[in-house]
Amino acid sequence: MDILLVGDSLVYGGNELKQAEKLGPLIAEQSGWSVWPAAAGSWGLQNELEFLRRHPDLVKGSDAIVVVVNSGDLTAPSAWKSPHSHPLERPRLYLPYLFNRYVRKVRAPSTSPLPVPELDVFDEWARFVAHTDVPILLVAYSSSSERHQECRWLPLKYRKTTPTFCYDAGKRGGDGLFRDAIHPSVLGNRLFARWIVRRLSGAV
Repeated sequence: MDILLVGDSLVYGGNELKQAEKLGPLIAEQSGWSVWPAAAGSWGLQNELEFLRRHPDLVKGSDAIVVVVNSGDLTAPSAWKSPHSHPLERPRLYLPYLFNRYVRKVRAPSTSPLPVPELDVFDEWARFVAHTDVPILLVAYSSSSERHQECRWLPLKYRKTTPTFCYDAGKRGGDGLFRDAIHPSVLGNRLFARWIVRRLSGAV
């Protein structure tokens, strides 16, 4: 199967992880499926839906779509602010780039030079679900501070659109499954991938 895995930094993984330790490769390793991550750090659900709208072939070529959201993804969309956090091209010299990003920690401006108009994200989501012919699984992911809350931050109207599941890593394994307040550790990613494979196997 071809699985389109959509999300923000939870899916993207970041520089702290080796490629094989990220969510998409782990799902592929555990399932034997082809997994195609579509993600970027700080994306909100509106950003993700706009990306899918611009790339309809990704949706049409998938056998199932998994969308991972957290409680911060249902508000205003993310907008590009800085080439330090989100480079537009490969740096000509890596050392100055790494120094500015990780040592000087150059801050992004408070406002974006490329603001993104805010839409009704639920309307965009409902439209996407209604016009997509392949199974969609919505996975609500709880941060470490949201354990034991059963993902109550996800409005009921989202749960009525498509099969929806709540993943609470803190409830399952405590702080050892996180590498910060929200992002999974390597072990956390491995267990999260195993959980997604089980849910997908039962749905497609």
